[in-house]
Amino acid sequence: MGAGPGEQQQQRSEDGLEQLRDLLLLPDRSKIELLRQRVEELEHAGVDELSEALPEAVRRRVNRDDKLSEALTVPVEDALQRSVKRDPQPLIDAVTPVIGPAIRKAVSAAIRGMTRTLNQVLEDSLSPRGLAWRVEAWRTGRSFAEVALLHSLIYRVEQVFLIHRETGLLLAHVVAPEIQAQDADMVSAMLTAIRDFVHDSFAVGEEEGVEALQVGDLNVWVEHSAELVLAGVIRGNAPSTVRELMEDALARVRADLREEIRQFEGDSEAFASCEPLLESCLTSHHVPRRGRPYWAIGLVLALVAAALVYVFTRPPPPPPPAPVETDIAAFHSYRARLEAEPGIVVVEVVEDAEGEGYTITGLHDPIARDPVALLAESELEPSRVRARWEPYVALHPDFVRARATRALAPPEGVTLRYEDGQLALAGAATREWIERAQQVGVALAGVEALDLSGLTDTTARAWDESIVWIEEVELEFESDIAKLSPKGLARLGEAKPRIVALDQLARALDRSLVLEIIGNADDSGTPQRNEELRTQRAQFVMKELSGLAYTSVMLSPRPATDDDGGAKTRTVRFRVLLAEVP
Repeated sequence: MGAGPGEQQQQRSEDGLEQLRDLLLLPDRSKIELLRQRVEELEHAGVDELSEALPEAVRRRVNRDDKLSEALTVPVEDALQRSVKRDPQPLIDAVTPVIGPAIRKAVSAAIRGMTRTLNQVLEDSLSPRGLAWRVEAWRTGRSFAEVALLHSLIYRVEQVFLIHRETGLLLAHVVAPEIQAQDADMVSAMLTAIRDFVHDSFAVGEEEGVEALQVGDLNVWVEHSAELVLAGVIRGNAPSTVRELMEDALARVRADLREEIRQFEGDSEAFASCEPLLESCLTSHHVPRRGRPYWAIGLVLALVAAALVYVFTRPPPPPPPAPVETDIAAFHSYRARLEAEPGIVVVEVVEDAEGEGYTITGLHDPIARDPVALLAESELEPSRVRARWEPYVALHPDFVRARATRALAPPEGVTLRYEDGQLALAGAATREWIERAQQVGVALAGVEALDLSGLTDTTARAWDESIVWIEEVELEFESDIAKLSPKGLARLGEAKPRIVALDQLARALDRSLVLEIIGNADDSGTPQRNEELRTQRAQFVMKELSGLAYTSVMLSPRPATDDDGGAKTRTVRFRVLLAEVP
């Protein structure tokens, strides 16, 4: 059965759409086909082809930048760590041929140096010169090795610094063996600072500078060039040949590293190659060694043999003599003296089984006499008495009085009396000392009661006297003005320190006060003018006193009234009003 008209029309439409799709997508289909073929070729490519291309790819990437090295750093480090943890032997076998000889050489050199130093010290220590050095070491507090080095060393170049002159940065640094060097960068900065100080402080040229410094036992020799500074740290007195060595080393460094010096921008790694040149300056010279002191060795051996013979052949010491009657009597006299002494309590006395002496146990007040001094005053041999004294506090009246005097430190004129547990104080003292004595006195051992009725409070007395003096002051003013007369100025100068002292007394007594400044005027002017003068004069004195330091005084100026005395005079008077501090 053939297709109908509708189906034929649909078939023609699909064919037209297919042709249109081919026309539009033909270029893309070609590219996709090429990519598909390339992928299939790569999938079927062999490992051998990749291995041939990989080295060249790695070489090109390394020449281009450092990204490949950075990417491989972590995997390689991780692989090395895992390999060492699993089996370190392969890595050891790989590096042993390189570092093994170097380690053996360093150890051998260190042992040879230690042996050479030990032999020299032993030889010097057994000679008369070595004995003199030991005496010097004991007298000066230095070690024998240090004293021996100072006497045997003529000079030694201990350190050499190569410094960039313009920036002051350290380029290279070498140190002699057995020398403990300080921070090289810090020393370089110090030398640069000294050079800059000399240039800034003295009229010297740019090419000139410090050529030598002395720091204690050390000398610092400095050589300069236009770009570099070479400094050598020298112990002892070096000859001029050392400076010639430094000059030659500096010239060779400039010749070998001319390009590195010209392009220097802060990286000192390029100057590591010049360290052998600097090490050529680490020279030294010692006093020629003498022959071996065999006679001293023989003398020491003879003394040791004599000491051994004496130790093994000497007779035993004689037994101690038996106590005689006089020793017994002397000990009883000493014991009676101890028991009679205040502050000493004899608890137990034990005589040794062999009769060699006595052991005393007891109590001793630190204020009492020393039992050792009492033993020295007796007829008993001190070596026959052994004592163990425990401290305690005795309540003897003299001891209580002595402790009270030491604790209270009474001022001059204050006396202390102790009787039947009561401590009585008498005399004149400040309020502060009386309050302190009240607190400390009752805490003293043996003091059951404290009597302060005999004390006079000098602070309160001074307070009363100051108030009376200040209230009697009259400050005289000129006529018809608020200005002090010469007599009034002098009187005000006398009153200022009195007012400050009154403020201090008020603080000591926990009081506060109001100082009224009362201004007066005579009848020579009108009542209105007189009232103005009273107020102005009080304000004038108030201003003069305001510059003083007060903590417990408040100033209060006011004009005088008819109730105030002296209201008809050209004066200013004071009145003190007291108030307890809440």
